[in-house]
Amino acid sequence: MNPTDSQTHRSRKLAMSTLAAFVICAASVSTLPQQPRIFRSTSALIEVDAVVTDNTGAVVRGLTHDDFVLTDNGVPQTIAQFSFVDLPPPSAPASEALSDVVSNEQSAAGRLYVILMDAFHIDPSRSTVARKLARQFVETGMGPKDMAAVLQLGQPTLNQPFTSDKALLIASIERFIGRQPESETSSVMRDAMLRPQTPGAPAEDAQSGARANEAQILLQSITQVCQRLGTVQGHRRSVIIFGEGISYDTSDVIGKDQRPGQAGYLLSFDPAKHAGEVLSAEAAMLEAARRADVTLYTVDPRGGTMGDEEIMQAQATSGASFTHEAQRGQGTMRTFASETGGFAVVGTNDFKSGFSRIVQANSSYYVLGYSPIASESDGAYHRIGVTVKSREVRIAARKGYFAIAGAPSLTSSTPRAASNETSITITPSARMRELLTSQLPVDGLGLRLTGGPVRPDGDKVLTAIVMELNTHDIHFTESAGQLSDNVEMAFVALDGAGKIYASSRSVGDLRLPVSQRDLVANGLRYVAEFALPPGRYQVRAAAYEAAAGSAGSAVLDVDTDKVAKGSLSIGSILVTAGPDQSMPTTGSFDVLRGLLPGPPTTTRAFTPHDTLVAFADVSDNGDGSGRKDEISTIVKDETGRQVFTNSSSEERTELSPKKHGAPYVTRVPLSGFAPGHYVLTIGARTPSGKSTSESIEFLVK
Repeated sequence: MNPTDSQTHRSRKLAMSTLAAFVICAASVSTLPQQPRIFRSTSALIEVDAVVTDNTGAVVRGLTHDDFVLTDNGVPQTIAQFSFVDLPPPSAPASEALSDVVSNEQSAAGRLYVILMDAFHIDPSRSTVARKLARQFVETGMGPKDMAAVLQLGQPTLNQPFTSDKALLIASIERFIGRQPESETSSVMRDAMLRPQTPGAPAEDAQSGARANEAQILLQSITQVCQRLGTVQGHRRSVIIFGEGISYDTSDVIGKDQRPGQAGYLLSFDPAKHAGEVLSAEAAMLEAARRADVTLYTVDPRGGTMGDEEIMQAQATSGASFTHEAQRGQGTMRTFASETGGFAVVGTNDFKSGFSRIVQANSSYYVLGYSPIASESDGAYHRIGVTVKSREVRIAARKGYFAIAGAPSLTSSTPRAASNETSITITPSARMRELLTSQLPVDGLGLRLTGGPVRPDGDKVLTAIVMELNTHDIHFTESAGQLSDNVEMAFVALDGAGKIYASSRSVGDLRLPVSQRDLVANGLRYVAEFALPPGRYQVRAAAYEAAAGSAGSAVLDVDTDKVAKGSLSIGSILVTAGPDQSMPTTGSFDVLRGLLPGPPTTTRAFTPHDTLVAFADVSDNGDGSGRKDEISTIVKDETGRQVFTNSSSEERTELSPKKHGAPYVTRVPLSGFAPGHYVLTIGARTPSGKSTSESIEFLVK
C-alpha cells in the first residue's frame, strides 16, 4: 500500500467513525414517530410546497387550486388537497425571554428549521464569520413560536435539539469551529515543493481520500436528517446548510488531470478515484430530500470573495485553480438548493436579504397534494411541474420524486446505535413511548409545562416540573350515570446525547358521576420532583387518554448549571393561586408541598381577586456563612412602572454545608392591579454587592 492509499484508508476509517457518530446525532432529531410520506404512486398523496412570488419578490396571495397547473412527467394531475400557509413575520415580543411555560396547543403554528454547521467544508479561518451568520439568522429570522435544531457536522456533542430558546441555539452555534483541510490546489502545491522530484514529475493531492470521505459524510448526514424530517407533520421542513460546498472534483471519472505548476512541475489532480462514490451519495441525498419534501437552503460564509484569501497566499499561476475549486463548491450548494425547491445564498455579501427570503419561503406558501396514477409506479424519477394560469409569477417548488411502488419506510433502513438510543425504562404504553421519543411537541391532547432547577441537592440539583392537561380534550366514557377514562402521564429528562437521567409515570383511572363533571373542568395536574446532575437537559412530558385515544406532549429546556455552579443563584420561580388549588393533582413533590399553600401551577393569568404566591430558592455554593443576603420581590407593569415590592434578609449561618439554599416565598395580592401584563422579579444581593435575579411574566384579567 503506497503512502497515499494508506492515508486514504486511515482517513476513510476516521471519516466513517465520524459519520457513525453523526448518524446517532441525526437520529436524535427523530420527530413525530408516524409513517413518513412515502411516495408510492399506487396510493400515497404527494405534497408539493410552492412558494409563489411576483417579479418584485413579493408573495402572491389569494390564489385558488383552480389557478394552478400541476404535472407529473408532463401529465396534468388533479389537485386533491390545497391550502395556503401564511405565518406572521418573526417579530418577537419584548417579553419573549420571560415566558416560562411551554405548550403544545399551537405546536404547528411556527416555522421549523434544522441548522447544519458543516465543519468539514468551512475553513477554520472563517469559523467566526460562519458563527456570526448562523447567529444572525437565529436572532432575526426566528419568532417565539418557531423551533430549530443545530447539528454540528463532525462534532455531535455540540448539537442542540429542537427548541424555541434562541439562547440555547446560539450557545451551540458559538462553539462551532471549521475543520476544512487545505484546498486541493494547496495540497498539490505543497507536495510539489516538499517531495523530491524532477521537473516534469507530477505532484499529487495527498488528502484526496479524506476529502472524498468528508464529502460523503456531509451527503449521508443530510440524507439522515431528511429521512427523519419526513416524519414531521404540519410543518414545512427546511434545512439551512452553512458551508462552502463540496470542492471535490466529480466532473471527471475517467483519468487524471495534470496542470502546470511552479518550477516546471506538473500538478496532478486525480478525481476519478472516488468520484463515483461521492456522486452516488449525492444522488441518494437528493432522493431522500425529494421523498421527504425537505427544502435545502445553503449559505456560503465566504460571501463574494470566491476564495480570495487562498489565492493571495499562492502564486498567480495557481489562482485559477483556487477560483475553480471555489466555483465547484458553490455549484454543489446551488444544486442542493435548486433540486429541492430552495435557493443558495452564495457569491454575495447581502446575507440579510438571503435570510429574509428563507423566512418568507417558510412563512407564506401553497401546499398542493395529488395522487399519481397507479401505472406509473416504475421506480423512475418523475418530474413535477407547477405553474399558475395567466399570471407572470415565480414558483419555487421541488422538481420531482422517485416513484417506488411499495417503498419501505424511510426510517426502516436507517442505521441506529443501540448504545445511544433513547431508552425508556418506565414501561409506558406503546403510544406513550412514541410521545416520549419525540423531540417536537405533539398536538392533540392540550397540555402546558413549566419548571426547572429548584436548588442544589448534594452533588446534584433538585428539579421540578408541573404539567397540566386541558380536560376539554378528554373524552370520557359515559355509562350508568358515570364518567370514566384512563389517563397516563409521564416524563423523561435527557441530556444532549439522548441519555435519560430521570423518568416517571402516573396512570390514573378517572371515575366520577356525570353531575360532577365540573370537578375536572379546570384540568388535571401532574407535579414531579427529581434530581439531575449539573448540565443541560430536555424534559419531554406527555399524556394519553384511552377513551378516545387523544394524546399530546410538550418539551421544556432545563439548565441546572445556573444553580449548581453559581456562587449566588436563584432557582426557577414556581407560583400558585387560590383557583388552582382545587385542580386534581397527582405526582410526588414533597419539597414543594411543604413550602407552597397549594400545588404549583402553569397558570399565568389571574384576576384582581387572587393572591399570587411565588416560591424560589436562593442558593449560595460559595462560603456564605455569617452573612445576611437581601432578597426582594418587585412587580412592574407593561410600562416598566413598579407596582409592588417587598424584601427580607436571610441569615446564612443556618444553612448546612451540603445544601446552601434559602427557600423564599412571597405573596402578591392582585387587588388594585389593572388588567394587563406584569413582570415579577425575585432578586438577591449580598453585602458585598453581588446580585442575581429571576423573572416571570403573568397576566391580570
